[in-house]
Amino acid sequence: MRTLRISEDEFRALLVGQLEIMDETEFDRARKMASRLRIPLERAIVERSRVPLGFVLGRIAEAWGVGFIDLKVSDVKLEALQTVVEEYARTNVLLPFDLKDAELHVAMFDPRDRRIIDEITRTTGRKVVPFLAPESAIQRGHLLYRGNLRAMLERSDVDETLRVTQQESTAADGMNSGAELLTRILEYAAVARASDVHIEPYELEILVRYRVDGALREVLSLPPTAHQSLVARIKVLSRLRIDERRAPQDGRFEADLGGYKVDLRVSILAPLGPQLKINSHFALSQHSGVASFQGQTHNSFRSRNQHRRKVDGLASDGPGQSFGRWET
Repeated sequence: MRTLRISEDEFRALLVGQLEIMDETEFDRARKMASRLRIPLERAIVERSRVPLGFVLGRIAEAWGVGFIDLKVSDVKLEALQTVVEEYARTNVLLPFDLKDAELHVAMFDPRDRRIIDEITRTTGRKVVPFLAPESAIQRGHLLYRGNLRAMLERSDVDETLRVTQQESTAADGMNSGAELLTRILEYAAVARASDVHIEPYELEILVRYRVDGALREVLSLPPTAHQSLVARIKVLSRLRIDERRAPQDGRFEADLGGYKVDLRVSILAPLGPQLKINSHFALSQHSGVASFQGQTHNSFRSRNQHRRKVDGLASDGPGQSFGRWET
């Protein structure tokens, strides 16, 4: 976890003197908390002041004379992304996201680093316009360098389901296939900021649906043979019993999506299709308690899919195996 490159005195002058969102005493307490817990000062300040991280970063960007962007998938243009190689972007915590004439807009965790700005200017031949962005948003954006993930995003925008065949899912051995599919599912959830993921088994396919901005979208269609290895992978990571198919089980695991780490709670409630319930807390400083989850019913989808016969005659739209919240 990187620390924002801003001095303590600069922070104090901005938050205590200019914005007056905390007094000297609270600032000192935040400083001691950061030292005691070995966390960035900005995170401790947000924890103590109860002010959103985006607000604090926005005010810092204004003080620095740069723009601020809480990077979303829709902000990132493919032609801009291709101007900087992935390894360089990850190493320096930055992401090019837009091209406007001769200007290249770049989200950076340190937009005052002139060395990096000059290097990008030389290699791209474009004027760099730096924007301050949260580290977690940049790391999430790095996942867009993966072509298969971009294909899922593009198809979901036009309401098309990406079908993955048996060969594409590398089903040579079930566990490796499950690992790759789970990573792919979580990567899409991360960049799309999904709140729910539903894995619904049918006789002819397994549908993966995501709830984004309140709307449930079909995104991925998997071969039926992938279901067992996918569920097994979830249970292995969560340290749950693989042979238990009826009794409820609870667990958790941490997933590392190319440097973007998420912590997930898992509750397996019934022997039906998994439902991944994700309460997203992407900002490092946002608060969240331990959540408990229950299966949900989604009957609206059933009428559209009456031609698909449910596996073992069971309706998979009811309570299922559910993932819980993740934290960064």
